[in-house]
Amino acid sequence: MRIRVFVQNEAGSTTKHLHDEPALSWQRAMEVSRAYPFPYGFVIGSRADDGGGVDCFVLTTRPLRTGQIVECEVAGLMEQIEDGQVDHTVLVRLPEEVWDVGPRTEAALTEFVRHVFDDVPGKQIEVGRFLGASDARGHLLVHGSTLTRHVTAGAIVVSGGRVLLGRRSPHRRHGPGTWDVFGGHVESGETLEEALVRELQEEAGIVATGWTQVGVLNESRRGLAKLRQHHLFVVTAWTGEPAMHGDEHDAIGWFTHDELQALTLTSSDYLALIAPRLDASGQP
Repeated sequence: MRIRVFVQNEAGSTTKHLHDEPALSWQRAMEVSRAYPFPYGFVIGSRADDGGGVDCFVLTTRPLRTGQIVECEVAGLMEQIEDGQVDHTVLVRLPEEVWDVGPRTEAALTEFVRHVFDDVPGKQIEVGRFLGASDARGHLLVHGSTLTRHVTAGAIVVSGGRVLLGRRSPHRRHGPGTWDVFGGHVESGETLEEALVRELQEEAGIVATGWTQVGVLNESRRGLAKLRQHHLFVVTAWTGEPAMHGDEHDAIGWFTHDELQALTLTSSDYLALIAPRLDASGQP
């Protein structure tokens, strides 16, 4: 069972980052009493009993950065009770690595969990059993990970009251001939922002230097057991001149608000996100 994990906290760090989990956007940071023994985050597309994503440790010595999205294999489950509420943590590994969840790993995780919030008065955390991969898969199925999420980053490039869009080529399986923002899948190990910059350069030949995240669109396509999560950014600064690259699109163009409404857009939700931004200033 492969899942996608959003990395919040880095191994060896005492900084705990808090995110808007549906949007995968950073909110604030705080210090904790123990350094994280492994990269820590949550399983994208899951929902724990506390309303957040299912917590997750990535068992690896490879350095992972806050904000990275990594594809992982399920390795085990650590039972945990926090302030009287079940809050089990899934243990995963990178697909290309082998990791034995043995006594050393169990001891490191137990020590961390029991003392990470020593400075929080009244905080109570209990560590239970360490269970296998089958128990972890069952936990994830119960908590909403039956759908594998495809995460994408999309660029709404705006300048002088116009937006830059590309028309999807006839060979595209989804939405051929419709007008779309530039973007694509977040590759394993990338952050949303890294994927945004890479995709925009690959498809339009420009390097984004200034952007703001403005929305998340969730999409479930008929016949596919996958939920796609599209993270959209308004790009207002870049280097280079926009031009068509590759075969993803057969045309690109700048459009005003009125022209935009006459187009067939890949997503009907684009108009509400794009229209308010068309008075942005910048470079065409």
